[in-house]
Amino acid sequence: MELEELKQKWDILSKEVEKQKIINKKLMDDVVNQRLKGLISYNWLGFALSIFAIIFVIYSDFTIAMPEVTTYFYIGVIAVFIFMIYDIYNYRILLKAKNYNQDLISAEKTIIKYRKNTINGYICAYVFIIPYLGYFFILFNPALLSTKLLLFTILMFLGALVFTFLIVRWDMGKIKNLQKSISELKEFEKEE
Repeated sequence: MELEELKQKWDILSKEVEKQKIINKKLMDDVVNQRLKGLISYNWLGFALSIFAIIFVIYSDFTIAMPEVTTYFYIGVIAVFIFMIYDIYNYRILLKAKNYNQDLISAEKTIIKYRKNTINGYICAYVFIIPYLGYFFILFNPALLSTKLLLFTILMFLGALVFTFLIVRWDMGKIKNLQKSISELKEFEKEE
C-alpha cells in the first residue's frame, strides 16, 4: 500500500513539474516575443523620423530659397532615403526572427545578422553625417553668424550626435537582451 501511495505522489509531482516546465517555457517565449515586438516598434519610430527628416530638409530648401544650396539639401534627402531603404531591409530581417516558430537557432542567427547590419548602418550614418554637418557649417557660416545662431546650431547638432549615440547604445542593449533571452530559452529547451 505504501508503495502505491508513493507512486501516486510521484505521478502527481511529475505532472506538476511538467506543468511548471510548460509554464516556464511559455513565459520565456513571451519574453522573447515581447523583446522582438519592442525592436520592431523601435524600427517604426526610425521610419517615422526618416520621413520627418526628408520633409524637414525639403521644407528647409523651399524656406531658405537659396538655389546655390539646393544640391546640398537634396544630397541630405537622398542620404536619408538610402538609410531608410537600408532600415527597411534590416527591418525585414527582424521580421524573420519574429516568425521563428520554435526554431531558436534560426532566430538567433537572424538576430546576429540584424545586430551586425544595425552596427554597420550606424557606422555608415556617422561617416556620412559628420562631414555633412561640417559642410553645413562651412556653407551657412555667414548666415549663422549674422543671425547669431552659430552657437545654438552647434549645440543643436552636438546634442543630436550625442542623442544618436545614446540611441545606438540603447538599441544595442535591446538586441543584447533579446539575444540573452533566446539563449536562455535554448538552454531551457536543452534541459528538457
